[in-house]
Amino acid sequence: MAYVYFFRPDIYHERYNCSAYNVTDIPLENRQHIAIGAIFLSCGLFMEFLYFPCMIAIRKHMDSTCFKFMFYISIADIFANSSI
Repeated sequence: MAYVYFFRPDIYHERYNCSAYNVTDIPLENRQHIAIGAIFLSCGLFMEFLYFPCMIAIRKHMDSTCFKFMFYISIADIFANSSI
């Protein structure tokens, strides 16, 4: 899709143009999906919670450069996922 977006904008606008749709045609009640949102939120929180035992296990081996790198990547990943 990146190729189509950057190098073939005519095809991109033909396939992905949404200007024919009007947001007000669909009621707000039909655009809200509370159950799916709750499922995504609970799964995301569960996955974030699983990071902490892994980080504790990685922290025990901080003398190795590889584990230091993995630990700092996990911190960056937690901050990146929580800022969405």
